[in-house]
Amino acid sequence: MVKNAELIFVRHGESYGNIGVREEGIHPDDPRLTENGIIQAQKLAAHYRNLPITAVYSSALLRACQTVQPIAHITGKQIRVLRELMEVGTEIPNTDPELVKKYAPLAYDSLCTVNASPVLFPTQSDDPSVCEQRAAYSMEQILADCKDGDAVMICTHGGFIGYLLRYCLGLSLPEQFCWQIDNCSVFRISLSADRIPKLRYANDISHLV
Repeated sequence: MVKNAELIFVRHGESYGNIGVREEGIHPDDPRLTENGIIQAQKLAAHYRNLPITAVYSSALLRACQTVQPIAHITGKQIRVLRELMEVGTEIPNTDPELVKKYAPLAYDSLCTVNASPVLFPTQSDDPSVCEQRAAYSMEQILADCKDGDAVMICTHGGFIGYLLRYCLGLSLPEQFCWQIDNCSVFRISLSADRIPKLRYANDISHLV
């Protein structure tokens, strides 16, 4: 059992979808990061480069993979892709691997493995019970690979991050509870076996200043 661990949840950086721009040939549910989003990802990496991050996780969507590409590069980690970290109501199960190879190469090998695996949960569903199951499954997979003292970065999406936070903090909040979740913001949770989880900070964007 994990006794102590740091979970660093990140919403992806600004995407073309966030600014209402649709790129030709790109699925509307899977936009790339804007130039500003790329800068945000670089600032995220610079801010957390001295934290001993032991693993980097991302959803199977391009903007999430792109967001943690810089921190994975700095820390020498491969990005571990989990389809279950996908945004709520996503119409596609994953990104085209060739796009990931081009824009977030450290996620490529993991995404190819994920693509070959069965879809456990319907990614297009916005049913809260399905999202709760996805969140539980995601965290069970992450914590199963987590060792005592690890610091893990997890990049996901604005509509889904609340489910992960609820699970980790053991909160029973109404579905309509509104989290403030800015692009490339960070939520940090400390886990300990002998006390309740601690939300150290929420929606932090100080690294973007």
